[in-house]
Amino acid sequence: MPFIYYQVDIVVKAVNSLNQHIESKKNEFYQFMEWIEKSPISKSFKRGQLELLKEAIKQPGKMFTAKQVSVELDVNENTARSYLNGLVEADLLMLTKSKKSKTIIYLAPAGIREKLKI
Repeated sequence: MPFIYYQVDIVVKAVNSLNQHIESKKNEFYQFMEWIEKSPISKSFKRGQLELLKEAIKQPGKMFTAKQVSVELDVNENTARSYLNGLVEADLLMLTKSKKSKTIIYLAPAGIREKLKI
């Protein structure tokens, strides 16, 4: 029986440690998002671009298309494309083309947070 109690204690400690880690990462993310809102970068981008930037930070590797962004932000495709191209020009998104179709894909790079802390 002591063995089982020992193992349960180990599992409880591991779960508590995981919960603390998740909470820490969540707080770090929220602090970073608050920093973006208050930083000079927020003045150089439109609201839609900041929303895209938040998504890119939250999900490195995420792919965006003008059509998808136009639906999500409730803007026309030209405006969505303008938002995306502005982030590409700022070196915050990468531009690529789909091999199967002529769709232009905008990719969120992994190091986007580091680029913003400059």
